[in-house]
Formats: sequence, structure tokens, C-alpha cells
Amino acid sequence: MDVHSVTASVEPLPQELCKELEALCRGTILFYGDPRLKIMAFYSWRLTKTFFFSFAHHSTVFNGNVVSRAKAAVCPLDAEDVSRFVLCLYRKS
Repeated sequence: MDVHSVTASVEPLPQELCKELEALCRGTILFYGDPRLKIMAFYSWRLTKTFFFSFAHHSTVFNGNVVSRAKAAVCPLDAEDVSRFVLCLYRKS
């Protein structure tokens, strides 16, 4: 199976929904078709780490043979973020 033909059939989420989800979640949200990398830096008294987040990286599972049809990848900060996100999607469905 050609991986590119399957992923090409995924349509991005509508802009309005993307903005609503970004406003809900304090964590990082990555959307299919968004070429930008999200940058997050973590600082501590000993160490500074910068992480680059991309949709392709976060929508890939450990088994490289699985093709993701995800339209968004959410990296919530805490349980409250998870709850808000799930409730929003429940209302949308």
C-alpha cells in the first residue's frame, strides 16, 4: 500500500474548529497540513531544552507500517486540558 496515497486523502480541519481547539487547550495542538513547527522551550535552573513539534512526528506511532488518518495531534498539559478537549469534540459530533 502506498503511504502517500492514503495520507493525501485526509482533509484538514476547518479553520474555525482549529482556532476553537487552540483556544481550549493550553498544551500544543498540531494540525494536518500545517507546515509550521511548534517550538516549546523548557527551562530549569540546570538545563534549557528546546523541542520542535511537528504533526508528522506526533501522528506517527511506534509501528512505522501504520498510516495515521489523524487531522490533529494534541499534547495536553494536564487532565483539565484532556477533559476540555474531549467535551468539545463530543459536542461537535
